[in-house]
Amino acid sequence: MAYRELHVVEVKEVLRLWSRGHGFRTVAKRTGVDRKTVRRYVEAAQKAGLVLGAEVIEDALIAEVAEVVQPGSAAEVGAMREHLRAHADAIRKWVDEGCRGPKLARLVLRTTGVPVPLRTLQRFVAEDLGVRSGQGDTVRIVDPDPGVLEVDFLELCEFDEIGTGLTRKLHALLCTAGYSRHQFLWPCLGQTQDDLIEGLEAAWAFFGGVFPILLPDNCSPIVKKADPVAPLFTEGFLEYAQARVSTPPRSRRYPVKPAWRDRVDQCRVMPVPQAARSERSEGGRPP
Repeated sequence: MAYRELHVVEVKEVLRLWSRGHGFRTVAKRTGVDRKTVRRYVEAAQKAGLVLGAEVIEDALIAEVAEVVQPGSAAEVGAMREHLRAHADAIRKWVDEGCRGPKLARLVLRTTGVPVPLRTLQRFVAEDLGVRSGQGDTVRIVDPDPGVLEVDFLELCEFDEIGTGLTRKLHALLCTAGYSRHQFLWPCLGQTQDDLIEGLEAAWAFFGGVFPILLPDNCSPIVKKADPVAPLFTEGFLEYAQARVSTPPRSRRYPVKPAWRDRVDQCRVMPVPQAARSERSEGGRPP
């Protein structure tokens, strides 16, 4: 059997599920990775210091595990990381003053004359300087622990686009709180991963915090292979969930679906601006 090298996101998901108390067999089902491969990565991570219940899995630990398990030469520190370490004192001062993101990258460029990729700079700040942001406690509305957010895409109607005259479809991301049934609707022109992430970020702002558990439907930006017990999630969505959600996404059985789908008709008949409304959607719900 050919050796399959795991991506960083897959390695992190394997270690994260194991650290939450799942066995090798369960981790293998949820990630689509062979059980023996899961065991090799977990054993290497334990030797590197990973313990059950770990809240955060550092990129440095993942790199160390990959170096042990995966074939190839040992990874070397890149030139950009060495460049940032040479100016670590100045960067720490800027970080302490509140500089983050693109502003910090511009300061590094202006001072050193070397353009550093933003993601490389962010990893340096988190790993070498030990400064992390966005790791605060989750905030829930009236939903008890654990808070669950159900998400799914809808197709609302068709409309004529002003300027081009093209008939387009209006979609929406519907987010429903599992207990309170509070709902948030994010209109969009597609059902891509970018639309999903943009809608979820707007939902976090609407609800006042991040729900620790996501309960998605089988939409393609989230689910790569549907299964009622052990679905496979897309790498892009897993990476987003690892950064924003404290518990892995779960699959669901559909007895809960009518509880929130019974309000979808109210969304589908919401008015579309007269200038953009098509004759097909003037009656309310599209055929």
